Amino acid sequence: MFLTGTAAASGIAWINSLGNLGGFFGPSMVGWAKTLTGSFAGGLYALAVCALASAVISLFWLRIPRAIATGEELAAARIRSVGEPAVLSGLVQREAVRLEPVANPTPSGVIA
Repeated sequence: MFLTGTAAASGIAWINSLGNLGGFFGPSMVGWAKTLTGSFAGGLYALAVCALASAVISLFWLRIPRAIATGEELAAARIRSVGEPAVLSGLVQREAVRLEPVANPTPSGVIA
């Protein structure tokens, strides 16, 4: 998950705001293109161009962070590839995590 708490709430509000803007400007753009071209096909082409432009902007402008593997995935990858850097379904291991058995599994100071 990328956002939690109030950041998640503001992120959802931002996405909702953009959706509301699209709900207003989309039909306006279709109506404008229909009066300009004389058919609804022109309006749909205009929306398709906007969708393509947003896809290109998302592809080249946004910087989405890569996921970081959990300790269990790293341990499983270490078992599969001994001595080599582990690659987990496209995720590169950033830090070596060595899981070793603990001699005394009970917390110190606890008497059973």
